[in-house]
Amino acid sequence: MNHAGYASFGSQTIFGRFFLPATGAYRLVPTMTTRGDPTSVSFTVPNDATLIGTSTGFQALTRSIASSSGAAFSNPILAPIVD
Repeated sequence: MNHAGYASFGSQTIFGRFFLPATGAYRLVPTMTTRGDPTSVSFTVPNDATLIGTSTGFQALTRSIASSSGAAFSNPILAPIVD
């Protein structure tokens, strides 16, 4: 892991690079989006004080007509958990 919390180079897949570490990764509920406007995804963070100061990462798998596989990974984001 590098200082930002992402895998150093990411894992190459048919959908592009998956930058988050594979351990601890899980799938959220699929969300249908439309062109243009951003779509919000919400979920509950456990009420656990030991999570303060840690971070969680997000990366989406999107449908993409520009990709030969028909899908592509988004850029990853890292969200710190603060008090």
